[in-house]
Amino acid sequence: MIIKRADAGLLALLALAVILIPLVLDDYWVLTFGSVGAIALAVIGLNVAMGWAGLLSFGQPVFMAVGGYATGLLTTRYSVDPWLALLSGIALSALVAAVIGFPVLKLESHYFAVATFAMSLIAASVINGAQSFTGGAIGITGIPALTIGPLSLTDHLPYYIMVWLLVALALLATYAIRASRTGRAFRVLATRPDVADSLGIGVRRYRVIAFVISAVLASVAGSLIVEFSTYASPDNFNGDVGILVFAMLFIGGVRTASGPLVGAAIVTVVPVEATAIGKYSALTFELILLFILVVWPRGLGISAATGAEDVIGRIAQSLGKPRARAAEGTGHE
Repeated sequence: MIIKRADAGLLALLALAVILIPLVLDDYWVLTFGSVGAIALAVIGLNVAMGWAGLLSFGQPVFMAVGGYATGLLTTRYSVDPWLALLSGIALSALVAAVIGFPVLKLESHYFAVATFAMSLIAASVINGAQSFTGGAIGITGIPALTIGPLSLTDHLPYYIMVWLLVALALLATYAIRASRTGRAFRVLATRPDVADSLGIGVRRYRVIAFVISAVLASVAGSLIVEFSTYASPDNFNGDVGILVFAMLFIGGVRTASGPLVGAAIVTVVPVEATAIGKYSALTFELILLFILVVWPRGLGISAATGAEDVIGRIAQSLGKPRARAAEGTGHE
């Protein structure tokens, strides 16, 4: 219960920060934290698959690529409306996840992790190899941006607002699922997969559902990244991205609402700011990540929130003791 309360408090602080950033910081930070929100969608999806259903996955770049390249190809080659292209990418990602999921989800634990990592490498090879279709290493340029009336989402502030509204909707939707019967089945799969079958829970079916939800959110992230930059590049969806998304979730806190946002912010912002160190920037970033994982294994965000809550509780308790003693003294008199 303490963790849930701390998580809710930290999420409220993050929501306040999201509102204040465009009001108090310059355009650079609006763009930076817009990018944080986009990748956070993929991390929220991974939280559903790994945090709730116990699926150790490195496959988020595959579905980010499906969403991003579906959007890029449909809008540039077939003049499909960008919003319709984004929805098409979601549908295609869900289909790919379901088709891949049924055979691959027979694998357990680290075998499934290796399979999903291999999927990301295969996807990168296909994108680079199918040059006549995907543009290969050059990518797809001139992708039309999402628009809402006169507003173009290539402008930083509209993009920022849209991304964080989608993040809020994703958190609400995923936590509604978590509170449902499906979410309860996920939790059984994550904690006691050996018991799930005896309770009448279709293990593979619910794993596929979690995998599809994860894929849908990754697809939205891929489409947003592509339609903001108006460029689809294989570098945005390679195996390294899968490792970073995985790290974001563990750094922020698995099975928390705030964790994906905290992790995405740290892993996105710290490397950029560390470039001031020069040639040691990559090493510094890796040492910071290692330090966080060792010192706060539950995740930096939730550990900080729980620690702050403990401190506040102790202060409140210590302030209450003099009053209690005074009351006791009055009673004796």
